Amino acid sequence: MAKSEHTVAESRTIDLNAVAVFARVVQAGSFTRAAAQLGQPKSAVSRKVARLERTLGIRLLQRTTRRLHLSDAGARYYGQASKALEGLSEAARALSSLQEQAQGTVRLTAPADFIPQTFSRILDDFARKHPKVCIEIEFTGRMVDLVAEGFDLALRGTDTLRDSTLISRRIAATPLWLVASPAYLKRRGKVRNPAELARHDCILFRPQAGLSRWKLSGPRGEQTVEVRGAFGVDDMGFARELACRGAGIALIPSPTIADDLVRGRLARVLPDHRGPLGALYLVYPSAQFVPQAISLLREHLYTELRNSFGKGPSSSDRA
Repeated sequence: MAKSEHTVAESRTIDLNAVAVFARVVQAGSFTRAAAQLGQPKSAVSRKVARLERTLGIRLLQRTTRRLHLSDAGARYYGQASKALEGLSEAARALSSLQEQAQGTVRLTAPADFIPQTFSRILDDFARKHPKVCIEIEFTGRMVDLVAEGFDLALRGTDTLRDSTLISRRIAATPLWLVASPAYLKRRGKVRNPAELARHDCILFRPQAGLSRWKLSGPRGEQTVEVRGAFGVDDMGFARELACRGAGIALIPSPTIADDLVRGRLARVLPDHRGPLGALYLVYPSAQFVPQAISLLREHLYTELRNSFGKGPSSSDRA
């Protein structure tokens, strides 16, 4: 594009502030009254209208010492511009209402096996308090791109962030516990020490060459045990269901099996031992300038999940 074409294009850029001043002049019926309403000098108001006329290349107002008249072009322009300005004002009012009252849609993603009993209770409590908020939830085992896919919040078992602009808040520590169904333990016998796991059927998470190495912490420190089993899975929810059905011993994040332990579907194996200490994180794109529905749900999840899982080690926030 030639230099002269750049100049023409730049000169045709419309200053919306000048359009708003022009509309106020028309509504007030004079530059003096418009300047008073806008809290600006009359000379500044006049200059903005004149600049708008130069940008458009046409006279909008006919000025005399006593009266102000819209030209035919000015009347047509004002008719369209005033509608556009009202649309912008309506958009601003709509955004303001999002801040004044929790409403609208919040999109949330969580792990596929995420503690349905606890999670459903927490979300139901929020929905009862804020009936105008719609919560859309996607349960998945993949790492969702929050910004690209339009999600507002995510619950994750890792704080590894592909996008440095995301914020990650640790909710609670989540140790891995050894569990099996009472029926399995009755059939195969009680496990008395970590070494005995090697002769049991174990449910393996992402095994390599048909085996897994479980690192356990207990009264004697850390121990590593090689275990085998008929099932190798990449979904903790499925591993949990296999354990409940008596398929073997599994190493599962403690929050996801709390209800199964209470109901007797699962029992702890080597209760004085645990697997690696993980954590649950709340991840979101930004903490500023978000609708009230998002900020309220974010804090509700953080508070209620911390209360449900226990404080654990001190949490940290990372931007």
